[in-house]
Amino acid sequence: MKLFRLPITILLLSIVISCSADPIDKLISSTAMENTVFPLNIFDIQKQTAKSVNGGTLIEASVEVPYDVKRNQVRATILASLKKLKTDYPKTEWFIVYLYPAGKETSRIPAAIHAGRGEYVQQEIFINYLIPSKEEIQRYADKNAKSDNYMISTPKLMSEQEFYKAVGIASLYYDYYKSSRDPNLSYQKAAEQLGMSKTNVKAYRANLLNYYGLGQKFEVIK
Repeated sequence: MKLFRLPITILLLSIVISCSADPIDKLISSTAMENTVFPLNIFDIQKQTAKSVNGGTLIEASVEVPYDVKRNQVRATILASLKKLKTDYPKTEWFIVYLYPAGKETSRIPAAIHAGRGEYVQQEIFINYLIPSKEEIQRYADKNAKSDNYMISTPKLMSEQEFYKAVGIASLYYDYYKSSRDPNLSYQKAAEQLGMSKTNVKAYRANLLNYYGLGQKFEVIK
């Protein structure tokens, strides 16, 4: 019997390890996170009650990424963020993360200025690539070629200077909108404060909202 004690011990140990390993580890390999944006800045972590999942908790968090983040970085950063949160909150079974292209500067604007969205629930990962590919931009341009509506104008990746200018404009517009609830008046007030035309204020804000959110690619990992 002594001859079989060691193999049985190893077998039992392997069973314990396999049972204790978190399912998310099987979904996310180290190579899948190679293009993660570093440092990984996760902020604004919020817990909510979620009776529909084991553990009864949903955790939502924001993640800072560069304004010109690439699509392969979106995927890797979402996976790294979900894995980090799962490590920090092992009893939670539902996580949602949003990638903000300028961190807290864009997270305070109540609009879909996200580079991506990731979710881990019921041992599955869902990834939304919210920045558009060149093909998606072209399709959007073709569809709206005859439109002069600023809110559906063809978006483009701005320079860093133009991006932060657009963020400032969008933030200022929202500050006025919070008090007036009048879009036209809010554009006018922002334009007066910035010394710009109302048309240009609309154009900057529209390009920001259109670019970060136009992407339609969706991926499921299970």
